[in-house]
Amino acid sequence: MKTTVQQSSNLSGTRRSFLKSAGVLALAAPATLQAQSHPMPPHSEWWHGRGRLGLLAEGVIPNLPVEPAIPWVLPPLIPPPPLPPGLEVRLRATFPLHRARHVLAVQIFVVPPAAPLPLPVAPPLVPESPDDPLTLSYFEVAVTAVELSRHPSPNLALVGHVLVNNPAMFGNVTGASFVLTTGFVLHDDAPVDFAMLGTHVPGNHTTIAPQGKGTLVIR
Repeated sequence: MKTTVQQSSNLSGTRRSFLKSAGVLALAAPATLQAQSHPMPPHSEWWHGRGRLGLLAEGVIPNLPVEPAIPWVLPPLIPPPPLPPGLEVRLRATFPLHRARHVLAVQIFVVPPAAPLPLPVAPPLVPESPDDPLTLSYFEVAVTAVELSRHPSPNLALVGHVLVNNPAMFGNVTGASFVLTTGFVLHDDAPVDFAMLGTHVPGNHTTIAPQGKGTLVIR
């Protein structure tokens, strides 16, 4: 299937500075998850099994100023500017995307800290009103493998390649490898807790939300 990708304009220096200050390109502090008792199903092609795996995970990317500047964060800024007050940057992952069983959607956006976690619906890619969250980055990924493990604590990885990235704040990485990883704890009647929710484009960037909330359905 041929995929048409609409490219966005190059990211301005100001936007890059803001993203760096928000910790989008930095590793976050570790988080720990306790083991849980829910049984793990065997590995399989989840998306071909009538929705055997459903994921909605959303977490806050911390404001981590980097001093000195990390060389692979461009352009280097010393010191990086602080995140504007009253805002936080979030990472949101949804699988499968409603129109395709094998597609993962990943979005980075800015909201006030009082906004629900996770948001009831994904923010629009183009704000429809001044109150809408600002989307900084959006990926659609064709998932080719799912890894699920209980060691050392329950964790999940989705591996694939980028179909679309627009807005493309990390540059055009269409066709690049993509990995989503997270630890999790399942609860009977409460949102799922996620830890170290991360997305990775090898050789390009890593985004980490130390903790998050959402849902995880494994049948």
